[in-house]
Amino acid sequence: MEWKDNQKKFILAIDQSTSATKVMLFDKKAKLVYRISLPHQQYYPADGFVEHDPEEIFANTVNGMVEVLLQSGKMVSDIAAVSVTNQRETSLIWDKTTGKPIANAAVWQCQRGADFCKRLKERGYGPMIQEKTGLIVDPYFSASKLRWIINQVDGAKEKAQKGDLLLGTMDSWLLWKLSNGKVHATDFSNACRTMLFNGHL
Repeated sequence: MEWKDNQKKFILAIDQSTSATKVMLFDKKAKLVYRISLPHQQYYPADGFVEHDPEEIFANTVNGMVEVLLQSGKMVSDIAAVSVTNQRETSLIWDKTTGKPIANAAVWQCQRGADFCKRLKERGYGPMIQEKTGLIVDPYFSASKLRWIINQVDGAKEKAQKGDLLLGTMDSWLLWKLSNGKVHATDFSNACRTMLFNGHL
């Protein structure tokens, strides 16, 4: 990274992990200036289900960013870049008009998609999916969790057909929220863990 503006001397790093959201401030030499960790609630609504509240995670992210700047005495104008790393396979769906999730995020450990994955394998789709995505068919990855949410949340299919819903991994959610809905994006390192990304295209 080239530091073109001498006034902007710090990187704000967000580590949105399974148990907490950590926000860190690093200087030009990658020295840690300040760090805060804000844990979030774990939900287990049924056997094998694991969920997080996306709104709580976003609030923790914002509060962490504010606290790091306040405690370090730095200003937003001092920040050269913001980086995000996140729990990879955890995914969610939200309404792009209201900005609200239609359900809690399904965490990477969640097994709600196990039955669907079993059916895919029984029908012989495993080799094709592995060839295209590089992944074995498994509920660990995002695809079956997202399918479950679409099928189980009232009105979700209709909203999806109208183009009113967005989906993504946690980085997508944070980028969308932090940009006030202007950026819906991810990167290869997250997309390749969804079982929806064809790495050959």
